[in-house]
Amino acid sequence: MESSRDLRVTTSLSGLDLFIGLALVTGVNNTRANAAVRQLEQEVINRTRHAFSLETLKDDPVVRCYRAFYWQTVKVDPTKVRPAAEALIRRVLQGKGIPSVSVVVDAYNMGSVATRISFGGYDGDALHLPLRLRRAGEDDLFNGIGMAQPVRLRREMLILADQRQPICVYPYRDADATKITERTRNVLLVAAGVPGLRETDIEGALATTTNYVTRVAGGVVSALTVQYLGHPGGQEEAEAAREPPVAGGSGTGQRPF
Repeated sequence: MESSRDLRVTTSLSGLDLFIGLALVTGVNNTRANAAVRQLEQEVINRTRHAFSLETLKDDPVVRCYRAFYWQTVKVDPTKVRPAAEALIRRVLQGKGIPSVSVVVDAYNMGSVATRISFGGYDGDALHLPLRLRRAGEDDLFNGIGMAQPVRLRREMLILADQRQPICVYPYRDADATKITERTRNVLLVAAGVPGLRETDIEGALATTTNYVTRVAGGVVSALTVQYLGHPGGQEEAEAAREPPVAGGSGTGQRPF
């Protein structure tokens, strides 16, 4: 990462109408596991099981916003490919637990569960800022975490890219090249907002999740920003009280990959 001064997202896309949050946490100690992250997980899991059931989760306003975004923008059926935060929460409610990766990844996954906001996490030293939110181009190949080989992205797919390559299919899957490992010392967290969520939703999610990460892995929050991406004057409209859009109707039902 060249400089935290480049901690921003640019876009030339019209009609996005969303807030996106970025936080740089530096100097983390990303071990495989520790007692602090296990305690954090138990706290978040207990609260989540008290607050939701599988029957009521789909009616949560934040979950509804992500489902609508999948249908209308990602063009994917969210009942077949779950939005990231919803997928984690469903695992908790089903009693399956969440697979452990490392303390930083486990902590921001707990942030997603606690706030219902989808988070991505990246090795800050592997990134070339600033970031750009754009549609996939003809030459875009994507090798996601856990994928056997790169795939060519569909042109309508929304991606978040640095100056060299896509770092995630927004807000679905992170790239292998910029993933967090146990050698990672500087972490970029991305709170992937969608239409219908307010700036305060993203700010609160960033505050919760950066607190979780520093609680279990140390480090300090060196930079934090929330941006509005949309049409002129849209930020005021996005902050106004409104019902989340109703999901359904325009998705293709196909998987992204």
